Amino acid sequence: MKGIVFVGDNQYHVGSHFMQGIQQDLMQLSIATDTVDFSDPLQSERLVTGEHSLSDYDFILSYNAVGVALRTMNDELAKQIDSMALYVLCVEHPIYQLERISQSNAIMLCVDQEHVKFCELLGFTAHYFPHAVSAHAMEPEQFVSVHDKTNEFLFPASYIDRQACRDKLAPIWDQISSFIDQVTNVTHFMQCLGALPLPGETEKVVLSPQSLCICLLVDQYLRARDREQMLLKCAQQHIKLTVIGRGVEQFRSVCDFHTYESHLDVEELHQRMRKAKYVVHQSPGFIAGLHERVVMPLALGTLVLTDEPFVKAALPNVVTLNELTTIDDQLYNHKVDVCATQVINNHTWLHQLTPIMQQLRHKLGKPMTQPVTQSTSEFTLLSNAKGQGVALN
Repeated sequence: MKGIVFVGDNQYHVGSHFMQGIQQDLMQLSIATDTVDFSDPLQSERLVTGEHSLSDYDFILSYNAVGVALRTMNDELAKQIDSMALYVLCVEHPIYQLERISQSNAIMLCVDQEHVKFCELLGFTAHYFPHAVSAHAMEPEQFVSVHDKTNEFLFPASYIDRQACRDKLAPIWDQISSFIDQVTNVTHFMQCLGALPLPGETEKVVLSPQSLCICLLVDQYLRARDREQMLLKCAQQHIKLTVIGRGVEQFRSVCDFHTYESHLDVEELHQRMRKAKYVVHQSPGFIAGLHERVVMPLALGTLVLTDEPFVKAALPNVVTLNELTTIDDQLYNHKVDVCATQVINNHTWLHQLTPIMQQLRHKLGKPMTQPVTQSTSEFTLLSNAKGQGVALN
């Protein structure tokens, strides 16, 4: 069985990093993959002109629906794409991808359980597919002992301008502000707005362009608000954060207590995570899902500090702010070991891909073969994450 992976311009190249990990784990399932990077016009042009045929592949795996709109370019390409299994790894709320996936047969891989329900209400097949790590990323022998760690509390996050979002919503603010004060994420806001059914209701959803625009702005506003609240909460508890991400210096006007640094490339950020004492997590709207800011530090041997209930339920050995003062070195090491075991057992791309690929093999009638070596064809151009800026959304 063989797949083709669609990637493109993605913030800090973090998406390319995810997809490379997925491709590594697919190899363990005897599945070879080629990559089309849509940030290179020549690669996408080869598909549009028919110079490269999708008929060589059994499935497409697209990062955030990149490339799906190709099906509108010509009838032959649409026929090829519609005849294949099309998986979309959706690492943010699916409202951001509605235009891309419209009229497609996309199977949505969602990082949040609420996103699955949303996609199903739109008529799509969807699977819960939370953020994970490649099985290759697990290297316990490289864990840094708690005695050798820095005392750094890392908070990887980019800046979002809450006031700018508020200004754009000004014409309708009086109508929606009471909803915004009540809700924890954009899904809940859409329920208040009437754009989504309440729990227990199952009618299909139709979002107008106007309501979709409002929802996108509200999502940004809520994420900015919650990010600011996390900075203030940690400062009140005298937990000094190192905030790393694009534009984060602008958070200084909200809270001057913390240290703010620009975004780092993937390897540098992961090395900082590996040596840090904690990585702090505040969910960007993923109320019933996981985030890279949770699984990656645990895979690198560093504990996560978070008050997110879903994360605590899924990984009970992460640390809450109230628990922080009770964690001595011995307990810290124990929690690291337990969390690392949980990640390797339950939170790798390999673990999550296995049932999906088994289902596809059964549908195609293609039995498992021996593991393969990654394709090195001329068409495969895997992005090199080294040296590219990265931060977490």
